[in-house]
Amino acid sequence: MDTPVNNSIDAPYATAPEQTATRSQASVWAHRAVACVVLAATVTLAHGWSLYDGLGLDDHWHYRTIRESGWSLPELLDATTIRSDELYDLWWQDHPVQFQYSRPLSVALMKIVYAVTGGSVFAQHAVNLMLHWIGAILVSAVCYRMTRHRFWAITGGMLFVVYPLSVNAVAWLAAQNMILQTVLLLGAMLAYANASNLDLNVSRTASTLEASRTNRGLLSLAIILWIGALFSRENAIVLPAVLVAMDVAFGGWKHAWHRRIAYVIFAVLGIAFLIWRLGYFYEPMPDVYVRRSSEPGFLLWCAAKLLHFVSSAVWVAPMAVGPSGRYNPFTESPFDIALMAGILIAVAGIYFAMARKARGFWIWPLWILLAMAPMIPVLATPHSGYICGVAVAIGLVIGPAAAFHRKRRNAYIATTSLAVIAMAMSIGMLKVNRLLWKGLLFGEQFVATSLRAQKLPETTTDVYFINLPFAAVYAKEHIIAANGFDHDALKCHVLTFAPNLPRMDQPSTIKQLDAHRFTLTVESQPYFSRLLGRFLIDGFREGGQLQTGERFNGNGFEVEIANATEEGVFELIFDFKQRLADRNHAFFVSSEECGAMQINFLDSIEEETALSELPESPDLLEVINGAATNIVNGDPKAADAIFSATTSPMKALRIAANNQIKNIIQPIATATASETIHVFDDFKITNEEMQKLRKWWHRSVEANNIAQVFDKRHDREVIRHRRDELKRGRELIGKVIKCDLYLTGKPFPGPRVKPESESSLN
Repeated sequence: MDTPVNNSIDAPYATAPEQTATRSQASVWAHRAVACVVLAATVTLAHGWSLYDGLGLDDHWHYRTIRESGWSLPELLDATTIRSDELYDLWWQDHPVQFQYSRPLSVALMKIVYAVTGGSVFAQHAVNLMLHWIGAILVSAVCYRMTRHRFWAITGGMLFVVYPLSVNAVAWLAAQNMILQTVLLLGAMLAYANASNLDLNVSRTASTLEASRTNRGLLSLAIILWIGALFSRENAIVLPAVLVAMDVAFGGWKHAWHRRIAYVIFAVLGIAFLIWRLGYFYEPMPDVYVRRSSEPGFLLWCAAKLLHFVSSAVWVAPMAVGPSGRYNPFTESPFDIALMAGILIAVAGIYFAMARKARGFWIWPLWILLAMAPMIPVLATPHSGYICGVAVAIGLVIGPAAAFHRKRRNAYIATTSLAVIAMAMSIGMLKVNRLLWKGLLFGEQFVATSLRAQKLPETTTDVYFINLPFAAVYAKEHIIAANGFDHDALKCHVLTFAPNLPRMDQPSTIKQLDAHRFTLTVESQPYFSRLLGRFLIDGFREGGQLQTGERFNGNGFEVEIANATEEGVFELIFDFKQRLADRNHAFFVSSEECGAMQINFLDSIEEETALSELPESPDLLEVINGAATNIVNGDPKAADAIFSATTSPMKALRIAANNQIKNIIQPIATATASETIHVFDDFKITNEEMQKLRKWWHRSVEANNIAQVFDKRHDREVIRHRRDELKRGRELIGKVIKCDLYLTGKPFPGPRVKPESESSLN
């Protein structure tokens, strides 16, 4: 304990020991101030850019619920419960699905910040940074208690700040619960160490302490902080096991036995929480997102999942999906299992060699195992690994500190070198994870930018999304923000999600059959395929994989699976009760050219469009270029000058016209998912195909369609480029290694056809 400063009037005449104590106290506070400043600077440099990330993914849901809900405990508990039927109507869904969490303290914190700042998103991100900073200070405090070395204490805090898996947790407001939980757990751990009179010095040779009374005040504080952590995120339940390990490691078994009453208190409270959480506040989450213990191969799958969690926690990997995406990881991707096991064995061996002389070194691997264990059945996500940063940071500094105190120069140089290498690797992976995270955010923004730029009629009651990227699953929130619709009154339907999570990069076509029906066809990777397909089918439908000929009754329409294979669905037919062109309907399709293009269906496809006679072919290149400029500026009729030039006797003009058609007409065809897109499959477009293209252009293309592709095109290109950092990052890593650890392995399997017996049981 630090010696208090002497405040008596005789201080100037204090004795030498008192003056030394005063100087020592001043030095302690100076060190603390320096640590806070250094860690604040590190947080700003490593994560400061997240202040401008805005809302992303589940943030939209949480922001709306904290705005609309009250302050009672039931309302705080319900604020983080996500109900799919309140967001979208999914025609294939046959049972209610919701994601239920118990995080009232985190919700309360967000509500307080919302109320104080008037809903400032910037302020919410600032709170995340502040919490991360406080967590780093607490990690630094633990490191100092263990190492008695100021340099390594600050280094430990810095290692926690740049821990690669902190990117998503710090940048994502919906993951604020993870940061808050970690801060509260660290506070509880330090409070308990003081209450239990533990000397955490890893270099101390004595292994036991004299039995002493537990400080009840500090123990109460530790319990309160732990309960707060429990109601921030559920896996805080594991803290008592860590505290017992600390008592044994730093006090001995006799010391631990004298703390049995405290253990009983923790056990009773923990069991009560579990009974409430699993017995009275539990709703099963959808399959794939959570794997059931009744599924075949569950234990082996759990072993692979834990291996993935731990190897990602201690190695530079993103902790995304991994074995979660496999039915049987050991047989489907044995190389990945061997790779992760090899990484884990190597890292464990290095850690043992580096830290084995430090008392309690085994607590930090235990921390990682315990923190990850409750999340084994849940789909792996990067922010889940945030709490592991505590163990990694502390584990990396206790080795050098122990070697320093034992005056083992070679060991100190070796362990210090490893810590420096780990710091450098963490900073590099921090940048990679940031690019991957921003890729998801820009995937949503690519869609949101288009939706916010289009005003819908006040009569709109139903919005239908085609090829919606799952990264933009909260597209409804952007429509409401742009048009001021009532959230409950506006009904949104997803007809198909894009096969790829952040973008629709597969060619697709919409063909209107009559006033009520259209077909939707996709090429390359089909709908409802791979891991996303399993989530959409297994999580929302009891019948298993969709099959050709199946029919479904949607809300106001019917769906027929026209073409499906084991791989997925390639063609669907939609039949609406009301006319497709009804003013109450709005259809949006996503593509590589446009995040959300509103489709203009015809009242009747039998009615022929009276096309005017083409103007004479222009004889100047400037006319073609001028027509292209007019189209981009919102005049669809200007296209006739370009169509006319395609038949010019002058080769140079024909080439120029065809180039403009590919530069301007083709992007519109792609953005509207027009069947005319196949005109561009060949390098040469025939006269018959050109006539088909012109007919479609005059019947279906309006100024709004052109604006959605070409207005602020540069800005949208920037968004698309940033979105594709996710794709390019994986491709770059895939050149070095192909495995699930980095999401560069072979595609995850899609949904399977359920046996009739299984379907009937469901």
